[in-house]
Amino acid sequence: MKITLHLQACTKKFENLEFDDQSTVKQLIKHLSNLGFAPNFDREQKSDVCIVIQDTDVVLDSSCNDTLQQSNIRNGEHLYVSEKSDYRPDGSCILNFRQMNGDITTLENISYSQSMKSVTKLLAEKLNQPEKNIRLIFAGKIMDIYRTVSNSSLQTQSTIHLVLRVPKTPTS
Repeated sequence: MKITLHLQACTKKFENLEFDDQSTVKQLIKHLSNLGFAPNFDREQKSDVCIVIQDTDVVLDSSCNDTLQQSNIRNGEHLYVSEKSDYRPDGSCILNFRQMNGDITTLENISYSQSMKSVTKLLAEKLNQPEKNIRLIFAGKIMDIYRTVSNSSLQTQSTIHLVLRVPKTPTS
């Protein structure tokens, strides 16, 4: 079955791609290299490319012979394409979140290749708030949860404004 994948590279390059879910991860990475989508920082194609499934932060590389379906890559999935050497699951960034009342919450050990969705999930756990009620604003814009920390132009010690949505209460 054909599925649509939403891809982003560390160079802020974005692409929507249709692919067969019975294709292997290895074939997907090769196809991305042929399209010129895979990272090539020093103008040479690198073979050491990995794909990060953004919702789960699962890393797959070109040695993976599993199909996209076996790798739990589904229709509409957001994937981050990176040099394997550039993907650091261990955090190297500290982010500050300022609430409307002025309180600041800090998250440490955030990776630049981590999606804002996973950052929001960590923040929701720390604040004991439902993830769906959290909105993040940076540089005057609501942040796209499918972008990575790096692609959101965040640096260590960046301050992000945190808005909690109040659930609607039924009127009687």
